[in-house]
Amino acid sequence: MNIDKICEQLTIDEKIRLLGGVGDWHTYDCNGKIPSIMMTDGPHGIRKLEQEKIGDIETSKPATCFPTASAIACSWNPAIVKKMGEAIAKEAKKEQISIVLGCGINIKRSPLCGRNFEYFSEDPYLTGKQATGYIEGVQSLGIGTSLKHYAVNSQETRRMTSNSQIDERTLREIYLSAFEEVVKKAKPTSVMASYNRINGEFGARNKYLLTDVLRKEWKYQGGVVSDWGAANDIVSCMKNGLTLEMPDPKGFHTDVLKEAYKDGRITDQELDNWTKNVLQNFVSLHKNIEENYEVDMEEQNQVARKLENESAVLLKNNSVLPIGKEKKVIIIGELARQMRFQGGGSSHIQPTKMTNAIEAIREKGYQVTYIQGYQNETEELGEKQLQDTIEKLKQEYRKKDCVILYFIGLTESYEGEGYDRKNLKIPQNQEELLAEIAETVGKNHIAAISFGGAPMDFSFEKNVGAILHMYLGGQAVGESVADLISGEVNPSGKLAETIPFSEKDTPAWRYFAPPNDDVEYRESIFVGYRYYETFHVPVKYPFGYGLSYTSFPIRN
Repeated sequence: MNIDKICEQLTIDEKIRLLGGVGDWHTYDCNGKIPSIMMTDGPHGIRKLEQEKIGDIETSKPATCFPTASAIACSWNPAIVKKMGEAIAKEAKKEQISIVLGCGINIKRSPLCGRNFEYFSEDPYLTGKQATGYIEGVQSLGIGTSLKHYAVNSQETRRMTSNSQIDERTLREIYLSAFEEVVKKAKPTSVMASYNRINGEFGARNKYLLTDVLRKEWKYQGGVVSDWGAANDIVSCMKNGLTLEMPDPKGFHTDVLKEAYKDGRITDQELDNWTKNVLQNFVSLHKNIEENYEVDMEEQNQVARKLENESAVLLKNNSVLPIGKEKKVIIIGELARQMRFQGGGSSHIQPTKMTNAIEAIREKGYQVTYIQGYQNETEELGEKQLQDTIEKLKQEYRKKDCVILYFIGLTESYEGEGYDRKNLKIPQNQEELLAEIAETVGKNHIAAISFGGAPMDFSFEKNVGAILHMYLGGQAVGESVADLISGEVNPSGKLAETIPFSEKDTPAWRYFAPPNDDVEYRESIFVGYRYYETFHVPVKYPFGYGLSYTSFPIRN
């Protein structure tokens, strides 16, 4: 693509219109003079709508749902994150998508952030390494990426207006460090400017972040795209480093830019520079489109399964796991049947297949009894439901010959894009039922299989002999549970974040998601383990923690 020649052929109106999207997901074709490209949400799979409708996130085409960042981070293995990126890129090529919006690398300042499932870690070093793998994997097949959300985007509360007030050292060491690593090493196609303000200025028009740091210091040559609807005062946005506004400005911002050009606030040189950036970093990706690109979707599912197998974290095990085939398995909890495998919001994917844990464990050859126990959609545990569950358990349970797998964790309503959690609690009905079961049969033959995109209250640990934490493990999480509890796969995941005893133990507790726009980062660099270790605050499970089925001595 001859960028200079194309730029010369475009009219002023076409150049200005090119700076904003068309619909929710496409770039402008300049009246047929250039190709239009499509981008879609990621980051753990492709979310391409069957029929484009503004604001629709539920009717996407089936795609492989891979483990979320919170899960895959626990692999501590950039090589397998790269494999995930490659697998996602294959499906993007199949659907003729040019850019996957991802990955998200915001630092987990607090475990209460509703979108933490999309982010890797509380640690910028680990985040940078894992994200570099992801970006390299996707881009290796000629598919573009969008590294997000730049920057200091640590909460969902008031996310469109909040003002992250942060000192320079904390900004650099904690919140920009991973972005710098990925920008310099993986060279992402684009960077997505966040909704929030940073020290008073919105991310999409923040000259310090977009021009001074990103362009001048880090020598970034790629594009900068706004988060959807994040561009306000469009002239200021463009002058301070934005490349492309998304979604469609519906004529409003186009008219504003035309007016600014007419009265001389935008020069021909500026307009040409912006146009060439869109052509170079977005439109040029069209050359990588391939007609009739084939993808083996069963193979993709197996990739998702292997990724989750390397990511699950064994938090406790008093010889309950793995389970021999001679033992009867009693599965309790609706989360075993209606499994929680992804987060909610813009990253929501319609999976290509879903084998729940009950089916997958049966397929391994186990004798399985399933008892629903509780319902995912309510927190109430009715007396009749409790009695029926305990009665059926007593009929099925034989101490020496049985293992109980109790499925527990955060349900859909507990975490998601657009809102933050208030505490670390899990649904009360799950805890109440588990306590009753432990009192009835003892805890020594109970293994908890837990789910959630972020740290939660693990005080139920006292009622079980083992905990296998799956995070949000993608569409093959049921098959992965079966692989792990059978011992065919040895758990090797290590926590990429600290799990505290209480939200009140966390460093940002007093300052996180306040009832106003000004968010003070008073904890400074003491985020995650930096805080707990420096100030000797006890935690439930430390950063980097994770067991396996292997035991070994260390001598000398």
